[in-house]
Amino acid sequence: MALYTDGSISNLSDLRDQETGILDTAHAEGVDLTTKLRLAQEEIGVEVVAFLLEHGVGVSSEESLRRLSSVVITPALKQWHTFHTLELTYRDLYYNQYNDRYAEKWKEYGRLARAVAVLLFDTGVGIASDPVGRAVPPELNWTPGSLSAGTYCVRVSWVTAAGTEGGASEAAALLTAEGSQLVVTPLAAPDAQAVGWNVYVGGSADETALQNDAPLAPDSTWTMPVTGLRAGRRPSDGQSPDLYVKVSRTFRRG
Repeated sequence: MALYTDGSISNLSDLRDQETGILDTAHAEGVDLTTKLRLAQEEIGVEVVAFLLEHGVGVSSEESLRRLSSVVITPALKQWHTFHTLELTYRDLYYNQYNDRYAEKWKEYGRLARAVAVLLFDTGVGIASDPVGRAVPPELNWTPGSLSAGTYCVRVSWVTAAGTEGGASEAAALLTAEGSQLVVTPLAAPDAQAVGWNVYVGGSADETALQNDAPLAPDSTWTMPVTGLRAGRRPSDGQSPDLYVKVSRTFRRG
């Protein structure tokens, strides 16, 4: 699972799954859904921080904001973000047109957003005790070598000293020349606790597999061996919660 600060919790496809015509409607009315996704996430973040403060997670606002980067995107949190984004969208659509149909949808998605927020706080906000942010796509190059030309897709992820792996990056792709070898360089680590990285390579984004035996040093590069790619495990989707913060108490998973 992704962390709260890894990027947008929901996306346009999630909005369309809930409201089939929302992309066309927003385009026709000049409403920027990407902005609504961002605003909804910011507003939900304020509520989650307030909840963590109220229930003793973090002793200051600064500490709780840091803890927001430890929050895991559970299904309830994702659903809240989707509903709240649609609520904000239909609020704008209503004030653009004063259309009663938009007003009803605004109210309905607001009701759904509030209901799932209550459910989230009752069942628990998931927290990763050793969080590491999602990696950004790596830099790809090639160096003279002995391999055939080919197209490679590469994803990377960061690893902590405790062995916790963060979410893998989006895939970067490169067409290498004949008589060369792929070289992968990670970009800046998202967190100070990231002490190593993993590299996943394949012929397509869906085929990427782990290529290193142990995490690589943060300032190192990975060069594709002359033996070619190996069949490793698939990339990580992120972290699962280690504990949940509920309305009444905190409890550990399992």
